[in-house]
Amino acid sequence: MEKRTVMVDGRNYITTTLRKCIMPSDAPRIVIVSYQPNSTAKELLKVCIDSIQKYTPEPHELWVVDNCSPKENTKWLLDYPDLNVILNHNKYVKDGSYDNGIALELAKNVIYPKSKYLMTLHMDTMVCKEGWLTYILSKFTKDIKAVGVRMDKTRTPEGVLHILGATFDFRLIRELKLSFMPQLPNYDVGDLVTIGIRKEGYKVFACENTFVTPEIIQNISPNSPFRNFYFDRAIDDKGDIFFLHLGRGIVKSTGECKDKGKTLPEQWINLAKNVVLAESYNPNRSSYEKISPLFSRLDYSLRRYYVDEFFERKIRTLPQSATVLDIGGKKVRKRGQFDIEKHQVKVKYANIDPTTNPDYLCDGSKIPVESNSFDVVICSEVLEHVREPILILKEAFRVLKHGGIILICVPFLYKIHADPFDYSRFTDYHWQIILKEIGYKEIRIEKQGVFFSVIIDMLKNYALELNRKKMFRSRLVSGIVRSRLISSIVRIFVAYGGKKALDLEREEYYRNHSFYNSFTTGFGISGIK
Repeated sequence: MEKRTVMVDGRNYITTTLRKCIMPSDAPRIVIVSYQPNSTAKELLKVCIDSIQKYTPEPHELWVVDNCSPKENTKWLLDYPDLNVILNHNKYVKDGSYDNGIALELAKNVIYPKSKYLMTLHMDTMVCKEGWLTYILSKFTKDIKAVGVRMDKTRTPEGVLHILGATFDFRLIRELKLSFMPQLPNYDVGDLVTIGIRKEGYKVFACENTFVTPEIIQNISPNSPFRNFYFDRAIDDKGDIFFLHLGRGIVKSTGECKDKGKTLPEQWINLAKNVVLAESYNPNRSSYEKISPLFSRLDYSLRRYYVDEFFERKIRTLPQSATVLDIGGKKVRKRGQFDIEKHQVKVKYANIDPTTNPDYLCDGSKIPVESNSFDVVICSEVLEHVREPILILKEAFRVLKHGGIILICVPFLYKIHADPFDYSRFTDYHWQIILKEIGYKEIRIEKQGVFFSVIIDMLKNYALELNRKKMFRSRLVSGIVRSRLISSIVRIFVAYGGKKALDLEREEYYRNHSFYNSFTTGFGISGIK
């Protein structure tokens, strides 16, 4: 985590930033502004995040900027997968609009300055249709530089895009030095960004919205789960609802807003869990094939599951035009469930083994390609098999484009396995230092499983060894027993134990416990050039 002091509106704000997801500059940066005074507000934020993660297979970075919520209500954000977090520690509270402006200005200072798009969201929003982000981005042209889910005409006759769900050309915002800060009572948070964009001769686009045009509610199917509620609904060109906004969510969570007929936070959260986030609601999900732990298979370790899940999660967010170099990867006879060929990226392979049919038959430290050639470099379970892994990492740095991403998986507490040799195991501290010295930035290291996964993999490997023997002599069992019997018993145990291990390791207590998290099967690592 990175601590920094940022000046906004004449005041210094102390922030803590945690980056878990790093995307190319063309990927939109989605920024949710949050304040969690209570558990209900926390649930509002959570369903907002979950809806984005469910319905957004397109490349994006998801950020939450939290405005000084109680510490006990922000811990969960730091553990949430693929979520970048900015914690504002200062209590310069004026009102909701001012605080929202501060949060967005903090995000402007932290997010990669060459990012193409910045999207702002209120925490009491949800998306509910896959393809929503593609639809928003499709409205950008050489003339249109901002797209929103709602136009607000209460303060200016031509209207401004409401900051509850608006996407801007971030490079233009920086070029024009536009500010999200409100100038009340004339302009609310974000109004001056829309005004500044128009002043330069550009246009903005607003989607159809039931708040602005209530009569379009009549066009919503009577069978729609979103028809009979009192909240905003944004509608795309096909007439489908893709975006929902509760309105005054934080105030409602405290019980201060008692407007009759309005949708309550509890109703909103139930709608999220029973409809929007329900597995059955979205039959046309992306082609992303969820990786399964395959608990009953002895030859599929939890280590391999973590590796497959890591790369599936990272690669599916890349744009189709991304160029990928897989160092040590195999074009044929792939291991595990992850197959990069199923993704619409352009992948090349470098390997010393000609039977893997590589594009570059070479040592991974001397790849015959020009510098700055690839958007992504993969090193999957390969660095432990080379005597000097630093040379591979330096070569990866050379062939990566500026802003390119390296993705690494390396084992730690896992059995020695020759391929053809197995040289090393290093801690996360070692990888952090080595990558930083080479020049990588924004390095993120995930522990892939803790104590329980390590134990289950040991038992799986033990059962596999028994299967290779015809007989097994046990000191604990008199006489000779067939290894198949013992193997069957172990198989049943690890099938149950594997599921239990993953369930336990999803709990914050075990992930953060000094004993349990001192064990791990290995590390998933990302960094940027």
